Amino acid sequence: MAKTPEEMAGEINEKFADLKTELETVKNKETATPAELKSVSDKLEGLEKAIGENAQKTATKDEVSKLVEDLKDANAEIKTLQEKGTESKVINFHEAAKSALAEKHEELKGFMADRKKGGYFDIEIKAPAAVTTVNITTAATPTNYAGSIATGYSPYIRQQVFVENYLDRGTTNLPSLPYVNESAGEGDADMVAEGGLKPLIDADFNVEYSPAKKVAGRMKASEEAISDFGWLLGAMENTLKRKHDIARQANILNGDGTGQNLKGINTIATPFNPTMLGSIAGSMPAPGAAGEPNNYDVLAAMYTAIVVQSEGTFMPNVVFVNPIDVLQMELTKDSEGRYLLPPFISEDGTTVKGVQIVSQPAIAAGTFVIGDMRLLQLRDVWGYTVRIGWENDDFSRNMVTMIGESRLHLYITDNDKRGIIKGAFADVKSALDSAV
Repeated sequence: MAKTPEEMAGEINEKFADLKTELETVKNKETATPAELKSVSDKLEGLEKAIGENAQKTATKDEVSKLVEDLKDANAEIKTLQEKGTESKVINFHEAAKSALAEKHEELKGFMADRKKGGYFDIEIKAPAAVTTVNITTAATPTNYAGSIATGYSPYIRQQVFVENYLDRGTTNLPSLPYVNESAGEGDADMVAEGGLKPLIDADFNVEYSPAKKVAGRMKASEEAISDFGWLLGAMENTLKRKHDIARQANILNGDGTGQNLKGINTIATPFNPTMLGSIAGSMPAPGAAGEPNNYDVLAAMYTAIVVQSEGTFMPNVVFVNPIDVLQMELTKDSEGRYLLPPFISEDGTTVKGVQIVSQPAIAAGTFVIGDMRLLQLRDVWGYTVRIGWENDDFSRNMVTMIGESRLHLYITDNDKRGIIKGAFADVKSALDSAV
């Protein structure tokens, strides 16, 4: 039976009222979730459809014009909410872990109570990709988790530098990730006369596959402790996460590519060769006029060498240096014992020629790795996830096993390896010295 004009008008008014109510609810939130944005968008779409089908039968010209204006306003409000939702909101790991645990803690307690389920319970901590070193938090070593029911964790926050923040980061669902590897070819472009033969440029492109690698660690806890929100949050983000991150960062830096190791930065970096300096070494002031080359000189020269050799294709953004070498740079003095602060570094000494100096104990003392680290592709198959379950005699001892793990790809093309150089400070100093 066809609806009367009054029924159709009532339906449209009801849809409008429903949309306005939900819009107000979402607008009052600090950040709308994708599901909430989709819901209001779907309601708007349904309203537009209803108006299109029924407006001519139920409304006057003026009423239709008013409906159109109302729809425009609703569209504008939804667009604003969507744009707000896409803004990058930087949160630290503690907030991400707390949110993930709050969402699943009751479900976890139910899982623990029903032991017949078996298997593992997953808690994935979805920290944002755009994390910076100042937003990353870890905490002091916790108390003995295996022998206590509800121990507390210190809220002390320790800043830790994460190597991967300087790489090109993203996500993927593929355990075997195909990528196009570009290797050196022959020929270059050149100026040619009209109708002249164009130079032949040949580059080699091959599809290769990056196998995902897993980083994991485990710890024991009592079943009773798992029901303690504060204790579990501390365990997830402190010892378990800290140990996981140390192993992950060290492998990203120094993994040799064999077995389950990543092919890390130190492995893929191009070794220093004095010819890389080209005419740069000859530009150094004579030793008698300015003293021996120091670590600052080395980093400035290597930055320039990478830019010049690549004709500006590669612009170094990071140099990884051992803390001992960083200390030596900070304590560098002139001939009169005054601390030296070259004009090409930042006021706090943390950047040289715009390149961030990152102090990393995993880098051998006396060596460095400098380059455009954005050339390295890091893709998470899954981020840091905590799995809780039983193994061996856990069940009879009222214990559980907690596993903290992540899985990732790390790869770079052969041509891009030229933008990352590793070497020893002494070797570069010697090359600079011998050229003047």
